[in-house]
Amino acid sequence: MFITLEGPEGCGKSTHAKLLKEYLGDKLVLTHEPGGTEVGQKIRDLLLHSGIKLDKISELCFFAADRAEHVEKVIKPALEQGKIILSDRYADSTTAYQVGGSQLPEDLVASINKIACKGLMPDLTILLDIESSLGLKRARVKGVADRFEKEKLDFHQRVRNKFLQIAKNDSKRVKIINTEKDNIKQVQEKIRKVIDEKLGN
Repeated sequence: MFITLEGPEGCGKSTHAKLLKEYLGDKLVLTHEPGGTEVGQKIRDLLLHSGIKLDKISELCFFAADRAEHVEKVIKPALEQGKIILSDRYADSTTAYQVGGSQLPEDLVASINKIACKGLMPDLTILLDIESSLGLKRARVKGVADRFEKEKLDFHQRVRNKFLQIAKNDSKRVKIINTEKDNIKQVQEKIRKVIDEKLGN
């Protein structure tokens, strides 16, 4: 089974991904985008931490290259071995950030996403939702802000709205869990419940 964790900045994805690894153990392969492969890590450094300002189309293509490598070298092999794979970000993030945030044409991003995913979409996506200003505040407490954390609030509001639109349009796959009021343990319990139901536990 292929599961993804999605959400805007500061929603707690990385924290909850690690807790799910503790919960599901060796049957779970935990990975992330960008940077889930050797090539992807170099792309991640360029995209998030290099300080180089990229053209929006160039940025989209780098994310696609990262995903193509990720699908071929990590996700597909894990699924073929009968593993559960959990990715911290996948195609929905590209749609939310590049269409919502950067305002690229949706048909362009959808076409590039389709090529990069090689036909592979998640069985389940958990969208961790948080109000944009609160999410940014939480994200920036962690330390040095990356390229996207430095974007203005209206960029992040567009990203969040696009995530919510994705969930509305594909409610069977995408399940929304709000992370604003509940503590980490309470949110994790809700995530585990959704995953257990999907796994038939």
